[in-house]
Amino acid sequence: YTRIRPMLATVPGAEAPPPFGGNIRSIVISVDADKLRKYNISGDEIIQALETGNKVLPAGNVRTGDYMRIAPVNTDLPDIHQLDYLPIRTGHGPQIFIKDVGVVQDSADILCGYALFQGKRTVYLPAVKRADASTVSVVDNLKAALPRMQAVLPNDVKISYEFDQSKYVREAIDDVFREGLMGTILPGLMILIFLRDFRSTLIVVTTIPLSLLSAIV
Repeated sequence: YTRIRPMLATVPGAEAPPPFGGNIRSIVISVDADKLRKYNISGDEIIQALETGNKVLPAGNVRTGDYMRIAPVNTDLPDIHQLDYLPIRTGHGPQIFIKDVGVVQDSADILCGYALFQGKRTVYLPAVKRADASTVSVVDNLKAALPRMQAVLPNDVKISYEFDQSKYVREAIDDVFREGLMGTILPGLMILIFLRDFRSTLIVVTTIPLSLLSAIV
């Protein structure tokens, strides 16, 4: 779902709240208490090493010709295995790295909930419309984007659209048009039958739809 959620946010008029039922990817560092005592290292030192050794900071400016460029200090690690060689303690004496006191694992956060669909474990990704968007248009755009989302997933992972709130909106719109049509035909028919006045009938038949249209617009 880490691939799909950013794509949901690109659907016009849609927003992607946090999902349910999935495990968030986490980089877990398991430290050995005996090794910490051996090297006399505290947990705070490990946290400080991770904070200072894995971030991007602006360091200053470099003038190249007519341009003044920002020169950042980039210690962001592209590979989690490089965390093994992140120094915890430097200076006098032997250097101590993360790998000397613990193990780095590409794992997941603690599972605190799960979602079921037809008795099977799944990940529920809600998609909600923005305040200024139309429910019907958002649903249509989302359904059109499903093949593109499926293309980025492995073959054994399927994405499907299970809850369509737009059908209630579509039914309400159909009811409005149906009632408007009945409200136009019946009064005109009554005038035509009892008064036999074609001019009054034409006025009623044209005035009611125009009034409804002006109210909607």
